[in-house]
Amino acid sequence: MASVKRTDPLTFIAALDSLGYTRTNDIAPIENLQKNADIEPLAMLDPLQDIEWLCLKQHCHALSHIEDTINTKRNLGSAQKNILRYTVGYLKNGPSIVNRLLSKCSNADTEDYMKSAFKGNAMGCAKIRNSLAAEIDLSLCNCSFDDASASYPNPLLHLAKRLLDSSHSCDLN
Repeated sequence: MASVKRTDPLTFIAALDSLGYTRTNDIAPIENLQKNADIEPLAMLDPLQDIEWLCLKQHCHALSHIEDTINTKRNLGSAQKNILRYTVGYLKNGPSIVNRLLSKCSNADTEDYMKSAFKGNAMGCAKIRNSLAAEIDLSLCNCSFDDASASYPNPLLHLAKRLLDSSHSCDLN
């Protein structure tokens, strides 16, 4: 049997709209999931335009793996969703980035979307490695944060480490 190419929900809905499809009230498009869940609407920022996200995914193998999974399988497990929320959800534009990435997943539920940014401490590297041990090459998950902070290791320390660098920027090439 031939494999059918999957498309993201927004493109699919746009195609239906262009064909004159009329939605009923009981079926809501993906862009309205936030409204249906009583979530304050967030700008759907393109993750590829956020410097913090680009820096994180470049330096954190686990987050890069999760984004690759979203882009190839269009499906995330609950552990992957939690890692995304409890790391990226602490960024300035974190909720918007998380929501945009989750909107690409066919199994994203309304409760998966974020209402606002988290405060406090992000999920630690050890917990992330344990959650993804069967999925990623753990030898690639060996970050060193010695100079960045006395805090426990977590992916957000990549940003702090970059701020300590004299260049104050990430090499995004």
